[in-house]
Amino acid sequence: MHDFEELRPQIKELVIPTIIESLEISPIHDEMPDNAMAEIIFTHLLALAYNDEDINATVTDLLPFRNPFIYNGSDEDDAAKMSMILLAFQKDFQFQFMAIKGAMKNISEGLSEKELILNVKKLLLNA
Repeated sequence: MHDFEELRPQIKELVIPTIIESLEISPIHDEMPDNAMAEIIFTHLLALAYNDEDINATVTDLLPFRNPFIYNGSDEDDAAKMSMILLAFQKDFQFQFMAIKGAMKNISEGLSEKELILNVKKLLLNA
């Protein structure tokens, strides 16, 4: 049986390019290079999936590691901003989020690596 950390690089390799493609049409495009922004989005989506879509728990997990280019206010201001960004990322990158969340579920269900990767690819076809 696999754990998520073991398969995370493969999942990330599938998800990141679709995030980069979606950045072109997303209103959440920053002045950062696409790869850097995609990494941030992936991390936010991963944390949100890990926390079962609990925004407050996700903010608590991510706030100590916040990116100063995006979050440059007080802890309280950054927590509020992060909550809004998490909701926007979940909406704008819904298929990537579903792929990450689905992979976590598939791992807990004991699916094979091949089946899991196939399921991730299927969800990303819609992205």
